[in-house]
Amino acid sequence: MFARTQRARTIAVRVARQATRRCYASTPEDKVPARLFSLWECAAAATLCAVGGAGISTYLSNKAGPSLGSEVSRLHPPSKIPYADSDDTAKPEYYTDHARPMHDRMEAYVLDLQDRLVTALESLDPSQKFVRDRWERSDGHGYGISCVLQDGAALEKAGVNVSVISGTLTPGQLKSMRDRRAQTAELLSDSEQFDFRVAGISVVVHPRNPHAPTAHMNYRRFEVFRQNAPEGEPPVMAWFGGGADLTPSYLFLEDAGHFHQTLKDACDAHDPSYYPRFKAWCDKYFSNVHRGETRGIG
Repeated sequence: MFARTQRARTIAVRVARQATRRCYASTPEDKVPARLFSLWECAAAATLCAVGGAGISTYLSNKAGPSLGSEVSRLHPPSKIPYADSDDTAKPEYYTDHARPMHDRMEAYVLDLQDRLVTALESLDPSQKFVRDRWERSDGHGYGISCVLQDGAALEKAGVNVSVISGTLTPGQLKSMRDRRAQTAELLSDSEQFDFRVAGISVVVHPRNPHAPTAHMNYRRFEVFRQNAPEGEPPVMAWFGGGADLTPSYLFLEDAGHFHQTLKDACDAHDPSYYPRFKAWCDKYFSNVHRGETRGIG
C-alpha cells in the first residue's frame, strides 16, 4: 500500500528469497527452534556475497543522508496505551455499559482506540503529526475518519482509519453469504430483505528503517438485521472479524515471538482454543500457494 523504495535492499532481499525458503516464524518465542535463525543468517549472507554484497555496501555508505538507525536517537518511547484488558485502569463507559447496543459500543471503541493509537505513534515519532480527514457517504449511510502521518523520522508512513457504515445487502451479497454456510442460509430467508451495519478500524504502519517490520491490523464488527425491523429487535446475525500481521524485510525471531505471544496471551484470557484456531485461519489466508510461502508472520 505504501511502497518502500530502498532499491539496493529490495534487490538483495528478492535474490535471497529465490535462493532459500523464507523462514518466517509463526510460533511464540519460547517455541521457536533456536537453529532456524542461524540457517537464515547463513543463507542470506551467502546470497548477498554471491550478488555482490560489497557493491551494495558501497552504494549505501556513499548515499547522502543520515546513517541507518540514526533516527532512533531523536525518538522517545511511545505513550502508554491505556484501557488494555491486562491493566487495572478504570475502563471507559463503553466497556461496561452492557445495556447499550453492541454496535454503538463498537463505534465508541474504534473511535477511542484511533485517538489512543494516533497519540502513541506521534509520541514515538514527534517529527510529524497525523493529518485527520473526516468523510461522509453521499447517501448519508455512514462516515469515516482517516488519520495519516508521512515522512517522519522513524515512520515513513502510517495510517489509522475508522469507518462506520450501514446499508442494504444486495441479492448477490445475500446469495454469497447463504452459499458459504447452511446455517446462514437458514437465518437469511429468501422472502425477506436485510440491512447491515459495520464499525471497524484499520491500521498500517511502515517504519523507515528496513530492519523494523511493516505492521497491518484491521478489526470490525458486522451485523445483519431484518429490514424495517421494530426498534430494539436484535440483529439476525453478527460477528467480529479481522486480523493482524507483521511483514518483515529482515527476519528477527524475537519480533515474531513477541508478536505471536502477545496475540496468544490475549486469546488465552478468553478461551485457550482461540489462538490455535485463529492462527490456522491466518496461516491459510496469508499463504501464497504459487510461491510456496507465507506473506509475513501473521
